[in-house]
Amino acid sequence: MPLTPPVIASPPSSARLLVCCKVYVSEGRNQVVLDRLAEVARTASPGLCALVQRFTDAVYHRSNFTLGGPPGPVLEVALRVIDEALENLDMTLHSDATHPRVGAVDHVSFHPLGSTPLEAARNVAIVLGQRVGEKWPVPVLMYGACSSRSLAEVRRSTSYFKGLALDSEIPHADFGPTRIDPKLGLLCCGAVPYVQNYNIRLKTSEKAVAARVTRAVRSKDGGPEGVEALTLRHDRGFMEVACNLLDLSKTGPEKVLEIVKEAARENGVEVEEAYTIGLTGQEILEETERLLREEGDKSRVRM
Repeated sequence: MPLTPPVIASPPSSARLLVCCKVYVSEGRNQVVLDRLAEVARTASPGLCALVQRFTDAVYHRSNFTLGGPPGPVLEVALRVIDEALENLDMTLHSDATHPRVGAVDHVSFHPLGSTPLEAARNVAIVLGQRVGEKWPVPVLMYGACSSRSLAEVRRSTSYFKGLALDSEIPHADFGPTRIDPKLGLLCCGAVPYVQNYNIRLKTSEKAVAARVTRAVRSKDGGPEGVEALTLRHDRGFMEVACNLLDLSKTGPEKVLEIVKEAARENGVEVEEAYTIGLTGQEILEETERLLREEGDKSRVRM
C-alpha cells in the first residue's frame, strides 16, 4: 500500500517540535563539494534550521551533515543539501571506498529530539522521500516508523552488503522510479529514535578474525540488545567493528566496548581505538537550541 505523505504543520510555540536529520553522502575527499554542502546546510534557513555537526571520513569516503530544528525548516534544508549533492556527485566515479553505500545521497535519517514524538520525524521523512522521488530519478526506500522494515532489512534488499556494484533496478521502491541511475544510485530514508554510531578499531587486518569479534556484539548473532554491527576495513588496513546503537538505555558504548575487548582477546587481537561518531541525542538537542537562539539574537540586533 503506497505511503500517503502527511501535511507538515507548524506547531504553536508552546509546543515546539524539534527533530534531527542526518544526511549521509558518498563523498569524503572532495573538500570543495563538502564545503559547498556545509554552506548550503548552514545558510539555507538561519534561525530556523541549524547545521549542528559535519563529519567526514576520508577512508570510508563518506560524510554526514546533521541538521536540527522544527520539522518544516529541517525538511526544506535537507532537500536543499540533497539537491546540491545529487547535482555534484557521481557514483560511477566513487571508488576505493571501504564503507558500503547504495547512492550518492546514501541515507537520510530523521530523529525526534527531546519530548518531540516519533510521529513528527516520521511525517517529515515521508514527505522528503516523496519529494526526492518526484524530482530526481532516484528510487527511495523507506524504513523505521515509515515502513514495516528496519534499515538493516531495507539494506539487505539492495546491493549494500554485496560489494560496491549497484543494482540496476529496485522494484520495491516506495517513491521514485524502479530503475537505478548509476550516477545517483538510490536513497534509504526513515525515522527512528536517535541512533548512536560507535566504532571500535582492532589491531588486525584479517577480516575473518574481526568478523568473529563483530558477531560477539551484534544482536542478531546473540549479542546485546539493540546493536547492529559491520566489519569494515579502515585506517592502515586495520579492521573496525562499526556499530549502530539503537537504544542507549539498553546497550551503551561502555557495554559494547567491554564485549568487543573480551572477544578480541579470545581471538588474539587487541583494540586500538574506540570512538563515537557525532554527538549524542541530548547533545544535538542542546546544540540545536543554542544555535537557533544565537541566530535569533543576531536577527533581533539587525532589526
